[in-house]
Amino acid sequence: MKQTIGVTQFHQAFYTADRAKQFSWEALNILYDYFEECDPDMDLDVIAICCEYAESTPEDFCKQYGIDTDGLDENTMFDAAVEYAQENTTLVGTTVDGCLIYDQEF
Repeated sequence: MKQTIGVTQFHQAFYTADRAKQFSWEALNILYDYFEECDPDMDLDVIAICCEYAESTPEDFCKQYGIDTDGLDENTMFDAAVEYAQENTTLVGTTVDGCLIYDQEF
C-alpha cells in the first residue's frame, strides 16, 4: 500500500525522524520537487536521503572536495562549486542564499 504525501508531510517526516536540522526549509522544498520529478512513486526513506544528499555552502563544498579557492571571490567560488558538482555528481539545486543541494555519493 502506498501513500502519496505533499511537501508539508515531507518536511514533517524529517522532523519526526529527528533530522530537521539536516537540511534547510528551502533545501527540503528543492529535494521534494526533485524527487517528485524523478520518481513520484519512490518510497520515502528520510535516513537514506540524509545519507545520500547534502546541503553545503560553496566554501564548505570546495573544502570538502579539494577545490582550489585561493584568490576566488564569493561569486567565483560559488560558480566553481556548481561547476564541480555538475561535472561530478547530481546537483539537485541551489538555495537563495547560495547553498548547494547535491548527491554526495560519488
